Amino acid sequence: MTEHEGKKALDRLSSYIAATDPGTFFEERVGAFAALAEVEAIAAYVAELEAEVARCHTRLEVDHHYVLGDGEELQRVEIPPSERKGEVDGIEARDATIHEQDRQIDKLRALIAGLGTAQPPEDNG
Repeated sequence: MTEHEGKKALDRLSSYIAATDPGTFFEERVGAFAALAEVEAIAAYVAELEAEVARCHTRLEVDHHYVLGDGEELQRVEIPPSERKGEVDGIEARDATIHEQDRQIDKLRALIAGLGTAQPPEDNG
């Protein structure tokens, strides 16, 4: 802003103040600045929350999936935030893996327990 433009802006502001009840003018401006500061603070907080959601989506591995591309190679494909609801997340996948491992371990334990009570083969020799 040039000095001339600054003087013009100051003249306009002075004219407006002169035509307005001083108490009302300043009360309105203080209220407007306070509201603006609050809106900016809220916007900053929302930005922080959005960043945290993005971090959590990445950690849960719901922000992408892999598809088989040309040449039989897996390619990472990003999932837009609006389409992430209902995606199987990393925790669900881990829980399913643990459940399957536990099931296999139980089968092996049963097999081992059965071997311990089995009769040895007779020696016909």
